[in-house]
Amino acid sequence: TFAARYTWSKTTNDTAIPALALTSGAGGTGTGAFVPTLASQDQFNGEMVHQTLSVSLNSSPAKNVDTKLYYNWYKLENNSSQVVFAEGSQIDCGGPCQSLLYEYRKNNAGLEAIWRLNRANRLMGGWDYLDLDQNRHDFNHVTDNRFFAEWKNTSLDTLSTRFKYQYLQRRSDFLEGN
Repeated sequence: TFAARYTWSKTTNDTAIPALALTSGAGGTGTGAFVPTLASQDQFNGEMVHQTLSVSLNSSPAKNVDTKLYYNWYKLENNSSQVVFAEGSQIDCGGPCQSLLYEYRKNNAGLEAIWRLNRANRLMGGWDYLDLDQNRHDFNHVTDNRFFAEWKNTSLDTLSTRFKYQYLQRRSDFLEGN
């Protein structure tokens, strides 16, 4: 069986940025004061575009063997307006505050196989690969390799057992260190 699906969606939000913001006050008492925000613009225009693509191939090459091959692609595109609050704005961020327009692209592929030894026992194994690119300040690229093996027994009507071993290798680019 071959299956494929593509989705596209867009979310928007437009709102005014106030010229004054209420601070929480000393010790979080709620008795703060209104302070200027000093925003770079007076209007926020938000737009997020999500796209997904999924493709899978399920097959039974033998009577007691099932396989699955899959690929998933995700993309989040942030077309929102960039707002910067000036250093003198008194908004507590230790200097000029700039909004982070988070975006990412994710590729995920894998292979799974199930071998039914008999009616009550089955062995399963597979591999899953994930590649993620994102605009974060700490980790902008992450890859995962996951291998797994599993034995499942359903010989009793009221009890099933499952033993699973999983190995995960994660690699990433750490941007805040040497």
